Amino acid sequence: MRCDILGKGCETVLNIPTNLKIEKEEYISVLQIVYLQADKLLRTPMHIHYTDHSISHSERILNIISSIVENTSVNFNDEEKFILIAAVLLHDVGMQTPYYDDLGSIPLGVDDLEKIRKKHHEYSEKLIIDSIQCSQYEKYYFGLNSKEEFVDDIALVAKYHRKFDLTKVDDDAIGDNVIRLKLLSALIRLGDCLDLDYRRVDIKRLLVFTSIPIESKFFWYAHHYVNGLLIKNQKINIYFRFPKAYEKNNGFLDKIVKHLVDDEIRRQIDEVYEILDEYGIRFYKDIIVHKQFSNAAKKMPPELEKYIENLGKDVTYKGVIYGQLNIVTREALMDAYVKSLSHTESYRNMIMGPVFLSPDWYRERVMANRKYKDFDSLFFQWVLEKTANGINDKIKLIFTNTVRYGIKIKDFLTPGEYKKFRDNVLENVIKLWGVHAEKGPMVCCVDPGYMHIITASDTCAIITQRAGITEPTHKGYITTNIDEIEKISKNFDEIFSYNYTNQKTELNKLLRFINQVMECE
Repeated sequence: MRCDILGKGCETVLNIPTNLKIEKEEYISVLQIVYLQADKLLRTPMHIHYTDHSISHSERILNIISSIVENTSVNFNDEEKFILIAAVLLHDVGMQTPYYDDLGSIPLGVDDLEKIRKKHHEYSEKLIIDSIQCSQYEKYYFGLNSKEEFVDDIALVAKYHRKFDLTKVDDDAIGDNVIRLKLLSALIRLGDCLDLDYRRVDIKRLLVFTSIPIESKFFWYAHHYVNGLLIKNQKINIYFRFPKAYEKNNGFLDKIVKHLVDDEIRRQIDEVYEILDEYGIRFYKDIIVHKQFSNAAKKMPPELEKYIENLGKDVTYKGVIYGQLNIVTREALMDAYVKSLSHTESYRNMIMGPVFLSPDWYRERVMANRKYKDFDSLFFQWVLEKTANGINDKIKLIFTNTVRYGIKIKDFLTPGEYKKFRDNVLENVIKLWGVHAEKGPMVCCVDPGYMHIITASDTCAIITQRAGITEPTHKGYITTNIDEIEKISKNFDEIFSYNYTNQKTELNKLLRFINQVMECE
């Protein structure tokens, strides 16, 4: 059963699943306006070559959220339902504004539109908050003016539908009603991710887009081949309908499935799994993939087939780095690392182990006869300052936790100093991340291979490599080209997101590694 939240005579009708039905008429009246205004804004998208972000997309998200909470013990109060529904309706409005970035005049190019897409969740938050200053005749009026006490929470849930660390979200209260913002944010993130079937695209329109990136074309066809998604008995089932011509090409199809299911959906599930579990919303992490074949389904164009055949080959560098080596000494490399800390708010760094957490007495010993600056000490202080008030998702560290760390550390220690060193490092772990992992940088423990080591800030990216797993780095490549920085950062983020679980689990991996290396376990 479904209920109609809009009154008779309205041109458009939003159907809300029964388990999200709202009883309070005042909330329903406001949602009528929110729905109509969002529909009006999203109906003519700026991003015509992206998949559907219209009001229909929002309606499907609500249906998916309904399926997720069906047959669970979760009950929402009307205030939570109001915030959730409004946030779902407005979560993509940031796709429709160029005003929070200096992008020049309209119409915008593909690169400018991509900049908007990457930050549209942040822009949605700003638009929702700014909307209460608008009159009903203005473009970004959403009808929330009479419910200002809800606006911050609606904006926050819309913002957290992608990217931002959900562990930072705290619950709220409106009147005597609790608002479980972390739960609402997790549900909208998963619901948005799971709206992936053929209704996200009109594949015929793709024929008129001659200059869009091939990555966008891939996602159009990937969605086109998903016939449906069902959540049954806490299991996510995805039904693919591929062209009959691909039936015997399992390797080709597996790449499509992996890129859409493993690289996109599983990552989002990992981000929300423990949060939903806290509230009794449990489902299997394993996604069940059904493959069907149809003579009616259309093959991809040849250039896209070739793209998919090569998909995944450049995810890791495999020892090959961009451009010519322009860092050829250890001194130049360390100087580049030091300079990378200037004028940046974000930082990505692959580290063989927690070298930068070493105590001062050890760092002084290491640097005694060296002429270059002590990057590790500077990096520790920089990270400490940038993460003092909570988890900073702009700073991401990958600890490879390799043999090289133990070799390097013990070169400057006597066996009698192992325990003292270990205790000092653990003190710095607490200083940086807190007792309960409540602050600090994002951290992931995984070894993606010694042949490529990535560091990226806002202003530069550095790639170095080792000749062997126990060899030091001393040569590399540094770039200040924005496009290259973005590509290098993206590769880092793909490795991080695919392997990241949660802060506490990753820090426990790091602590176990420290104890094992210092022979304290």
